[in-house]
Amino acid sequence: MRALSSRFLDLPSRYGFHLLVAAALGVVDSGRFYIIFSLVFMISGLGRLGLDRALTREVAIFVAQKKQGEVFYALQKTFFTVLILSAFIISVFCIISGFISEKLFNKPYLRQYIVLSSIIIIPQNISTVFAGFLAGRHRISSSQMLYSWLWPSVFCILCFPFVFLSNFYLNLAILLIFISFIIVDVVGYMLIDESIKPCKKFHSQYFVSMDFLKSGLSFFTLELTQLCISSGPTLFLGIASTVQNTGLFSLAWRLALVINLIINGVSSLVAPKFASLYAENKINEINRYSLYATVLSTGISFPIMIFLVIFPKNLLILFGPGYSTAAHTLCILAVGQFLASCFTAMPELLAMAGYFSILRRINFISVLVLVVALLILVPNLGSDGAAYAVSLSLITNGALSGWFAHKKLKICGIIQIYQLFQNIIKNKNF
Repeated sequence: MRALSSRFLDLPSRYGFHLLVAAALGVVDSGRFYIIFSLVFMISGLGRLGLDRALTREVAIFVAQKKQGEVFYALQKTFFTVLILSAFIISVFCIISGFISEKLFNKPYLRQYIVLSSIIIIPQNISTVFAGFLAGRHRISSSQMLYSWLWPSVFCILCFPFVFLSNFYLNLAILLIFISFIIVDVVGYMLIDESIKPCKKFHSQYFVSMDFLKSGLSFFTLELTQLCISSGPTLFLGIASTVQNTGLFSLAWRLALVINLIINGVSSLVAPKFASLYAENKINEINRYSLYATVLSTGISFPIMIFLVIFPKNLLILFGPGYSTAAHTLCILAVGQFLASCFTAMPELLAMAGYFSILRRINFISVLVLVVALLILVPNLGSDGAAYAVSLSLITNGALSGWFAHKKLKICGIIQIYQLFQNIIKNKNF
């Protein structure tokens, strides 16, 4: 609960970030901002290829097996691999920026923002490597700080004077995000340096050769699915619809993501535990943690979903005039996120147990469902169509992951809850 409580620091920091951006830029400019924001965060995933999550798994296994000497080398190899990949992605991103802005989005003025935003990629990816390492060391609160809430907190502090003086614009927002991630990297390095001190005492006699790229690519399919679901609809709306619709959907999506914070928070808590327990072949313990994760996630998500469905307009109007028209979009997204919470940590369980080929198939199907649904629904329903597509993809990913986890390991939190209630009804004894 302590670690999950730290995740709730996302609420004031992340929503403070979106409130400042939406209020200061307005519907049109915030639409442009979210196109750039979604694009750069999706592209940055190509610069790490899931290696931060592979690092979490490897470090958790090494810790469980008392192989402390290998921990430092795992971090070192992952850090430099991500640094090289990120530099390469930035080069390609800048070269094709003209094509993206003119041919893809049909908005040539976006090119300068795309080139400028590329500076965010390296510091962001370095922060995820540090966060992944800390997660593997079971320092979940510190990991979540680097993954989620620290950078928007720093951004809010940095940008508030500019918003107060009515001197806030898109280029400045991008620069402040870059500075925020630099500060996060400094904090992460300080936490990492403290964490690896005991590891350096167990200096290995040889360099441990680990196939990080192969396992990282499997994790990347999971991350790519999440990136496609979180950023894809915004980018598709930017291509196929107006910047106003893009801005409306983006804000509604950010509000609904409060439930996703719960899902990701609980998943990040149990994922390294799954890896450690699976390495020790403690399937019953994994079963128990899976049940706890589902109960905790759905229990917290349900009242939040009800609140978002009952008061969507009241929440949206807080961000400024014109946003309340996205109320129905917010309701669709909230219900979809809650249904996804019923399968909390199932994709992570498959990944930590090494079922990479199954995970890749599930993620491919989920992305395919998202793309097809966007193509069919967005032209007719606009932001509501994007909301339906996202919800359908989330539910597909969770349900398939849960079904395969139950088939392969006889584990799935929601199925366990169902079986528990069946036993209660049959025995009539709570």
